[in-house]
Amino acid sequence: MVSRRPAHSAYALFLALIVVLVLSAAAFLVAAQMQVRMASLQDEGRNVHLRNLVDSGVALGLARISEDRYWSGSFTQAMDGGFVECTIELDTGSRRKLLVEAEYGGEQWRYLFQIHVTSSRPRVVGQQLIPPGTGGG
Repeated sequence: MVSRRPAHSAYALFLALIVVLVLSAAAFLVAAQMQVRMASLQDEGRNVHLRNLVDSGVALGLARISEDRYWSGSFTQAMDGGFVECTIELDTGSRRKLLVEAEYGGEQWRYLFQIHVTSSRPRVVGQQLIPPGTGGG
């Protein structure tokens, strides 16, 4: 009589190999998903940081206009690992243009703000994102 034991061992080895392959594929998928999430979180963090730099640039620009409502020109401020450049231009009447360029982590955001200057204090009345590669005025 021939023993059937080697056939059972081969079958068990084959099943073990299939289980290892399925678990390896699952681990690879989980690792890939975690990598995508980490990249997404880094992008989100950079975007939040850039938005904070833009907001800081607006505050700096408004402060400069408050000091001298007829001042125009540019200034740059390094802050929190990034840079903010503000350019203020006189516009019609009591309006000013404030271009804020924020750079952080190799990315740059540009916003053009419309500022209304009143006797009490200047205020933002409009904003526009300037797409990369286009002019700012």
